Amino acid sequence: MKISQILISILFLVFFHGNDGIGQEVYFSFDYALFRDPGGESILEVYYSVPQKLLKYEKTSSGFEAAIKVDVKITSKLDGAEIASNVYRSPSIVRDTADKNSMQNLVGQVNYFLKPGTYSLTIKGSDFANEEKFDLFETDFIAAGNSGGLLEISDIELSSSITKSDNTTSTFYKNTLEVIPIPSGLFGKNMADMQFYLEFYELTAANVGDKYSIRYSVLNLNRDTLNSVVKNFTTKATSKADYGKFKVDTLPSGSFVLSAAVIGSDGAVKAEQEKKFYVFTKSSTAVEQNKSDGFLTSEYAAMPIEQVDDEFEKMEYVLSDKQSDYYEELKTPEDKRKFIYNFWKARDDKPGTPALESKIAYFKRVNEANQRFEESFKEGWKSDRGRIFVLYGKPDDIERYPFETSTKSYEIWKYDAVEGGGECDFVELQPMTGVYWLVNSTYRGELQNQNWREQLNPK
Repeated sequence: MKISQILISILFLVFFHGNDGIGQEVYFSFDYALFRDPGGESILEVYYSVPQKLLKYEKTSSGFEAAIKVDVKITSKLDGAEIASNVYRSPSIVRDTADKNSMQNLVGQVNYFLKPGTYSLTIKGSDFANEEKFDLFETDFIAAGNSGGLLEISDIELSSSITKSDNTTSTFYKNTLEVIPIPSGLFGKNMADMQFYLEFYELTAANVGDKYSIRYSVLNLNRDTLNSVVKNFTTKATSKADYGKFKVDTLPSGSFVLSAAVIGSDGAVKAEQEKKFYVFTKSSTAVEQNKSDGFLTSEYAAMPIEQVDDEFEKMEYVLSDKQSDYYEELKTPEDKRKFIYNFWKARDDKPGTPALESKIAYFKRVNEANQRFEESFKEGWKSDRGRIFVLYGKPDDIERYPFETSTKSYEIWKYDAVEGGGECDFVELQPMTGVYWLVNSTYRGELQNQNWREQLNPK
């Protein structure tokens, strides 16, 4: 397995990315994407990056050298079999550790070919000089392989640079392009263009007609379209690799969604894929993290610490482990108030207004979950259905199967817009308790079990 790395200048903001470290001496950003191999297998691309300045450098004859260690493990969710377990060493050599221009980011990528199935992925990144300094990423995913003739869109790879290339030996090379990943998904003042790469499969006349369009859109978290471009094509080749970019440095700091949709000759959307990305514009006065007058005039300035701690507890679904640990280490109520305020201010979808709309929408879902999904002695937002409701909002459709004689009670929640469409499946595993457990989901980071219906047996 070949591994490559390249130095990329990239800006990090700790409040915008779950893998960024707070109060730690080393932190990585991780991401992955799945593409289809012509042979019917899936290609899993694993991406990582780490700020060079956080590594321990040793003087050498040619300058200063450090290295990172990346452990990648892939296991089958079906039987727990270990599919891959590899350790990679990526060196970083600089002439002068005091030169900020040379202390940028070390970016790497490794690729795996996988047969169709459901897998668990674990990535551990550490400083080779001190393996106690590490970051961890874990997720489950489905490698679909050949789609059986159905129109399909690959994952979207976010990139800091996409250029034409004939360097087929580069790990970043694919389809005549060198695509440099940006695992943090963070863009802004120092990286004005959000670039992306993706692939389309089974672009047949039966699926899209004699011609089709691909619509790329940048959306805010309220699903408002901020920018959009449409490319028109005639149906010829059944597979297509495409790439593009949007200028994002004029957007306010916050979270956004890149949407890619295939529109058939009949005008209907045939397939859609999404990818979240982040923007941080340091000079943006509307979302400046330490803008004291915004905090002093906010509800948090005089909020009782008991209420602040209660809000913090209910934010566990949107806080990374590092952010939670950082909050717990804060010493004063004032610091805790500012932490919560800055968290929601950075995610403010309408920075021109004094209200924190993202925070209001989030706690509105928490309150509704408490009303709808309370289970035994558990608050509604803490239940499985409550958690999914808080994270993704009200489903577009719910199929309810209560009091079935031949099966346990269950519900199927369907979302049309989340990650291009998917579902979450809940089962009352212990009949007559009213407690529904999430047993399967099509979304990243959630429990995935294609055989979940086997748990419906009432015995």
